Amino acid sequence: MFQLSAHLGVNSVVWIHSLGAAEKGFTERAIDDLQPFLMRAGVYFESFEPATAADLQNYLDQIVHRAANGRRPIIHFDTHGSAVEGQYVAGSNQYVSWAELVAWLRPINIATGNNLGIVSAACCSMHIYKDISVEKECPFFVLIAPTEAVSFGFIERNAVKFYEEVFTGSDITAAYNKHLQEKLTLFHCERALFVALGRYIRDHCVGRGGSERRERLLTKAISERGLPNNRNTRRSIRKQVKKMIRPTQALVDRYVKSFLIGKNVAFALADVMKEVRASIARGDRLARTRAKPKPPGRSP
Repeated sequence: MFQLSAHLGVNSVVWIHSLGAAEKGFTERAIDDLQPFLMRAGVYFESFEPATAADLQNYLDQIVHRAANGRRPIIHFDTHGSAVEGQYVAGSNQYVSWAELVAWLRPINIATGNNLGIVSAACCSMHIYKDISVEKECPFFVLIAPTEAVSFGFIERNAVKFYEEVFTGSDITAAYNKHLQEKLTLFHCERALFVALGRYIRDHCVGRGGSERRERLLTKAISERGLPNNRNTRRSIRKQVKKMIRPTQALVDRYVKSFLIGKNVAFALADVMKEVRASIARGDRLARTRAKPKPPGRSP
């Protein structure tokens, strides 16, 4: 497997918190421990507590303008969350859907040139990835978040160590592996694109999926163009269709430019094709295993 790009060019931490009165002690202790380190490291820090969902949206809009002037933040969400309803704003008892949050974060990532990091302590906030499409710009370079519930205690014990590692070693993936991997999951935009391209090529360009797609395109071309349905026509169109759906480096480059906002990647088409062939081989082995007749049972 290729090596993920781990470098994230950030120069600030924005801590967005929205908790009930009885829970704010966790936030205050974490900030009290983190802020002196960031100050010594020359990293800009600010915290913000939105009163409403609209307040949160307006604040993120402000970060877009700051990013256009060179600010490169890691945004830390210190809130509650729900897999279905989204991120919770305690001040107004509102939920911001994951789709809305994706839409609010995307302009920030575009303005940073795909250098936005997100660390979320909101329970189930990794569900945000379901609202990400490779047909649009990625809303962040990396997201670190829980798939299920996570305790305040875990975040309090590990958040400061994580940020110290990030701004000492400049490798957010290594910092995650060392301090947050136990309870949180990492979404890396480069890895997401690699997987998406591999699935698309496997299911629509090669193997059985590619054959079925070629036949659909063949039938459509003959029907729409009013061509004679004979052997020579089918042979000619199949040749054209095969060339048209053949994976090329241009396919990878197009999505790197759009989804990854032009940020360099550590893989090329050859790496994707290698994984596609391995995936097909695994599927073939599984199919053969399932097709094997079961040995007869022992007679009583």
